[in-house]
Amino acid sequence: MKIIEEFRRGTLFAKTALTTTLVSSLFLIFTLALLAIFIIVPTSQRSADNLASLITLSANVWQHLPQQQRPGFTAELNQRYRLDISPMRPDLVSRTRHPPFFIMLEEKLKKQLGTDVTVLQSNQPDERHRYWAPITRADQKILVGFEYSHMGLDPPVTILILIVVGVIASFIAAVILAHRLTKPLAGLARATQRLGSGEQIEPLPERGPLELVELVHSFNVMALQIRDLLANRTTLLAGISHDLRTPLTRMELTLEMLENNPSPRLIKQAQKDIAQMNRLIGLFLEISRGLQEEKRQLINIKPLLDEVVEDYKQGGTDIVWHQGPDCYKLIHPLALRRIVGNLLENAVRYGGGKAVDLNYHVESKDDSETVIIEVLDQGPGIPDAQLDAVFQPLHRLEQSRSTHTGGSGLGLSIARQLAMANGCKVELIPREGGGTCARITIGQKQQQRRKDD
Repeated sequence: MKIIEEFRRGTLFAKTALTTTLVSSLFLIFTLALLAIFIIVPTSQRSADNLASLITLSANVWQHLPQQQRPGFTAELNQRYRLDISPMRPDLVSRTRHPPFFIMLEEKLKKQLGTDVTVLQSNQPDERHRYWAPITRADQKILVGFEYSHMGLDPPVTILILIVVGVIASFIAAVILAHRLTKPLAGLARATQRLGSGEQIEPLPERGPLELVELVHSFNVMALQIRDLLANRTTLLAGISHDLRTPLTRMELTLEMLENNPSPRLIKQAQKDIAQMNRLIGLFLEISRGLQEEKRQLINIKPLLDEVVEDYKQGGTDIVWHQGPDCYKLIHPLALRRIVGNLLENAVRYGGGKAVDLNYHVESKDDSETVIIEVLDQGPGIPDAQLDAVFQPLHRLEQSRSTHTGGSGLGLSIARQLAMANGCKVELIPREGGGTCARITIGQKQQQRRKDD
């Protein structure tokens, strides 16, 4: 009943099974048609020709034998060839079966005798499979009897059985094959619906054909990313709500104090609180926009980094710039500026007042280029257990959440989100000799080309 319902709904399982069954059945019919044309029909024609020759020869011999030798000849003929010779019988009627073999036999007899011959059938129950060919010799009609079953197989029935069995076998095989192909897809569809409803789902089993394994693997990765994204958004909202509560509380106290004692100092403090709130809200909007893929452009990476370094040097930042060759990549320029800028600000903030190194080089392999940008500081470094956690929104190694001892906790998160939206990779690596290396990799999957100045 379940299979019937699948066919009624026109599911992928039903369409796959029907298509496979139809193709297999057509191939089977085509094969049997070739078999009939090139094997069965020629064999039947040769068999009909041999039988016609044997019937004609037997009738001729019997007609020329003396009367007393005919019974012995008939007995030997029946023993060797299962043929029988008899005078005309009143119980013979037109045959009820009309297989192609009889038509061939009648044509061969007509060709050999020069007259039409119609194969007859006995109406006696014990002779249902015995047929008679009336032969006229010297104005005497002789009946030569034979059994159709002595030919072995009944080609039409055999072909029909083969087609029926082949179609059934094809259908069963198609159902099994379609089930194996569509079961993972059905599970994937159910998981997608649950994921769209906001439910937490377990990773789907990755088994089956390679293409399905890759599809399920991509879905599992996407589901994990969505789960992390939702968790990051929740953490982000909770953290910003917490950070906004402090300046709001101060502003509330400031307004109460201003009612009784207007003071420029209190007004300045309120303005600082408003600026802090605007900055937090701007960071939240920036990370939200960073999750959306911006319009990319084919740009030269080196001049863009030159401009970023020049801007920071004018702001008083001590940067050691290690330049590399020109290389064109498909990326959003403002996103790359923001990624490098956030990593530079983080390196300056935690670098202990020492110079920050910015390395840029291009790795070529198999006619493709990979851009590597590294921001290296000389600060205390990040514990190995925290190298990935610091990319979570509002995660800070310094837990006081004071703006005097650390940042907002969003810089690295914004950098990673922008990098993911533009097909890049951002990771933190311990630096040899102390400090941290923030590495940006613009990989081989992007459209790229090298241009000469």
